[in-house]
Parts: sequence; structure tokens; C-alpha cells
Amino acid sequence: MPVPVGPGSTADPEEVRRISPLLLLGDGACGLAQDLLGRLLLKGERAIVLDGANAFDAYALARLARQAGRPAREVLSAVRVSRSFTWQQWLMLLEREARPAAARSGARWVAALGPLDLFADNEVRPFQAWPGARRAVAALKALAGAGLGVIAAQEERALRAGGRAGLLDFLKRECSCIMVAERRDERPARAAPAARQLGFAF
Repeated sequence: MPVPVGPGSTADPEEVRRISPLLLLGDGACGLAQDLLGRLLLKGERAIVLDGANAFDAYALARLARQAGRPAREVLSAVRVSRSFTWQQWLMLLEREARPAAARSGARWVAALGPLDLFADNEVRPFQAWPGARRAVAALKALAGAGLGVIAAQEERALRAGGRAGLLDFLKRECSCIMVAERRDERPARAAPAARQLGFAF
């Protein structure tokens, strides 16, 4: 289901929560997820970031805060980041730790960066990768079912490099809404990715 987004579009964050999990795909998806997350934080929301791609960029959120005339510390203090470096740690984070962490911090939003990246590691066998990926996606859907707004950002490069591009088809089938992100050459290198097809502007 495509979702309209762009500079002139608006959407109620509650609507985004209702259609979660929202899946952002393509080169720049993690950057776009953090841009959307930053806009939520500027609205007074709190969030947790589950980083399976080692892609979280605190500097980007700080720049967004300064551009909005807000103290960077105020925005950064509203987000909690957890990283995983193995697929087993990632599943434990998604299935057992994310929901209690959100409750403790008062977060209503979860951003999952690279939810399938760790399953593309060369040391992960196919018989581990496919069931693991299914569990990861089921955990994202369970978080959304618990009332959390879930934004998942998956860039395809890691999956292609690990020969696991097929995992992406499963992820796309299971997510409520999909937006394709891409970087435009005419934009500065550090700018937020553009939305090709659709997106949300808060």
C-alpha cells in the first residue's frame, strides 16, 4: 500500500501509528527514517531506535533540532538507542527487550534500522537466516499490534552483498505500508533522502 509523502503533504502521526509497521526501502532509507523520527521528537514524542545496521546518526538529529531552533540535547534525550551485532542479539532485542524499554522510557515509537541486515552476514547459515528473518518481522508486527508506531528502514545493499536479497520480498509482503527512498544527486550529500512514490511529512 503506497503512502503519500512529500514536502507539501501532511499526515497525523496517529495515522502513521495506525498503519504500522511502515517500511522504508532503498538507498537512504535509514536516513529517511531518522528524519521522520526527528520530526516526531520535535513534536514532543519519545522513541527507541533498534539499530541492526549500525546506521544511527545522532549528529543528524542534532542538526535537525538546531534548524528548528531547539536545543540538540532536548531532542536527543527523547530517544534511546540499542544496537545489536549478532542475529541472536537482534532477535532478543526485538522479541523481549524492545517493548519493556519503550514502556520504561514512555516511548510511543520504535525505529528499526536494517531489520534484516544481520541475517545477511556470511556466518549466518540459510537455515538460520530465513527463520530468523521471519521472527524479526513477526516481532515488528507484534510491537505495532501493541500500539507502538513502528518505522522499519531497510537498505538493500547489505542483503544483496550477503546473497540474501530474497529476504526482502518476505519483509515487503508483511509490512502494512511501503515507501521507497532514494537520494537525489542534486541534493547535498548530508541531506535527508527524498521520497520517490510517497511518504509522510509531519
